[in-house]
Amino acid sequence: MPHYTSGSTFFYPGFSAARPEDALKFASEFSAFLSSPVGLEALTRVRLSRGLHLSGFHGNFFLRSTDLLAMPAVPEDQSYMIELEIDETITSPFVVMQCGILYTTALGERRIRVTTLALPTTSNLSEVYASVDQIALTAFLANKAVERTQTSKLEDARDAVTNKLIDIMTAYKASMTSAGAGASGQLAIAANMSSLPVLALGLLKHVALRPSSQIVPDLRSYAHTLLTTLPAQLLIPYLHPSFYSLHNMPDECGMVGEEGVLMPPALPLSSERLERHGLYLIEDGQTIFLWVGRDAVPQLIMDVFDLPAYDALRSGKVSPIAALFRDSLKLIRILFSTRCHCLTTCSRSVSMPSLARCASRAAACTTRRCSWSRKTASRRCVCGHSARSSSTAVTSLRVTSSSSANSKTRLTAAATNLAGD
Repeated sequence: MPHYTSGSTFFYPGFSAARPEDALKFASEFSAFLSSPVGLEALTRVRLSRGLHLSGFHGNFFLRSTDLLAMPAVPEDQSYMIELEIDETITSPFVVMQCGILYTTALGERRIRVTTLALPTTSNLSEVYASVDQIALTAFLANKAVERTQTSKLEDARDAVTNKLIDIMTAYKASMTSAGAGASGQLAIAANMSSLPVLALGLLKHVALRPSSQIVPDLRSYAHTLLTTLPAQLLIPYLHPSFYSLHNMPDECGMVGEEGVLMPPALPLSSERLERHGLYLIEDGQTIFLWVGRDAVPQLIMDVFDLPAYDALRSGKVSPIAALFRDSLKLIRILFSTRCHCLTTCSRSVSMPSLARCASRAAACTTRRCSWSRKTASRRCVCGHSARSSSTAVTSLRVTSSSSANSKTRLTAAATNLAGD
């Protein structure tokens, strides 16, 4: 239904109105949705230069004819993708694409907006590769993969992404490198497409395409919806999350600088970066995970969570966020500087009060040098706890712990929703 009515989809796993965190999330998202700017009764038409034709459309709309899209509503946070094909030789120095949308504003005004784009043409293959936008190409692969899952098996969609990436790399190596089609140990790829392989890998490991019987259909369906509707600036972190180490971040992190809050250095998405005594944050633009190692020192737990020891931590949803981090205003600033809508654990989301309310509750917090920050990974902590490695694995979207007979790694999280703040 949301696909043909230009609607939006929200996911509330294990929802219970009796839980404050679930009620807050629903109230926050519902009020933000009703109060957000929206276009109504829209008609969109795309026209192209001779030699080009429309071959596919992706997004939430109703296709009324070959080039006319009907949208009962046009939300501000959705994207649409249109495929073009060359059906004859183009001899002109440029091609023109024009998109016009006729819609009604929330105030009842009927308006029309026309966007015209002129692009140069070339017969030089190097110029074609130099103009590739890897973000747009990733969005294309994501939409085509979701489309394939609706008509074929999940394995076929995964193979389609892999084969398309292989075709791109093979064509570039054969035509743009001196090695040609010969064997080479290095990956040959243009600089502007250097992140394409890791983004494609993130797409294959995503819950939307990952083959697993533990992924419930509702979660996979929701992931498909996000892959086809998220704007590019949110789609990329959704496929390749940010990973931060909070227990040994530099002293200046969390402070307000000239360009906003100073964030910790981003880490590679690898389990090798996890330490059993550490505190880590993973965010994908939709969800935040806080990972607390089972060997975290009591001073770290006290400084961050105001709890005596690791065993006192409660896994799952926590509300409000300012109550969770009573003595760590810097962490509150870092959390609110991420792109996420909610901070959560175990794939369960929950919204929090607005930033203004959280800031007021944390007004008494003071910024000080944390006694548990470490100088280097190989040296001992200031509190005397030595570093140890961990076998915990990190996937592209969630943190999972390996089984242990003696103890089990805990996940603890708070949640926040910045929509409308």
